[in-house]
Amino acid sequence: MTLKANAVGTVVRITVDPGDYLAPGQGAVAMVDFSQAWVAANVEETSAGLLRPGQPVSVSIDEGGELSGRVEVVTQSAASQFALIPSDNAAGNFTKVVQRIPIHIALDASPRLVALRLGQSVVVKIRVR
Repeated sequence: MTLKANAVGTVVRITVDPGDYLAPGQGAVAMVDFSQAWVAANVEETSAGLLRPGQPVSVSIDEGGELSGRVEVVTQSAASQFALIPSDNAAGNFTKVVQRIPIHIALDASPRLVALRLGQSVVVKIRVR
């Protein structure tokens, strides 16, 4: 049998071996569509007020290389609100900790996007002024 994708992308994982039987709806491969690549980042709440959708972003890949993009979404809640194990202050004492605000960065189309790997660490620089 031949499998055909309904989108252009790159296969990043194959979950079956030749000769395996597949059940209806079972995934055989995982693909990435680089035309819609994005980066999730967390910024300190003290800096989040300077961010606006559309601001230019420089993304440095730890493995090497630079990409460009733009801020797409600045969420309206701290990352800690969605933690699997939320912090509880049952003792009643309070220590202020700077929270992280999740943002979504859309990457510009570039032949270098193939250098980016799923889950890879990057450094983002956002021009705010």
